[in-house]
Amino acid sequence: MPGYWMTYEFSHPDSYEDFYRWVATCPAKAMECGMNVVLVDFDGSLEDLKESLLEEVKNIEKSRIYVVRTKGGAPAGTFLFGSRKLKNPWDVYAVEPEVKEDDFDSLHP
Repeated sequence: MPGYWMTYEFSHPDSYEDFYRWVATCPAKAMECGMNVVLVDFDGSLEDLKESLLEEVKNIEKSRIYVVRTKGGAPAGTFLFGSRKLKNPWDVYAVEPEVKEDDFDSLHP
């Protein structure tokens, strides 16, 4: 099924219900692809997709929706709404290199 993979993260709880209703009733076929990911066979441009969502989903402007599609045979992604977070959620798990004082320098000032 060609179309758009969409990841979604809504700022308002009612937006989920509106979005699920949009997915269920729009002419596009959709497949669930994991937590907050859907593949939508939407016949239209990214701008058409954005306009359709703006019409049907309340408070969507403050949400984050990332869309991946194929462009020239390669995957391409963009935010329809929202933007990338400043920090990655997994950054807190990164191991910082431990900086140790050089033993030789401390013994021989």
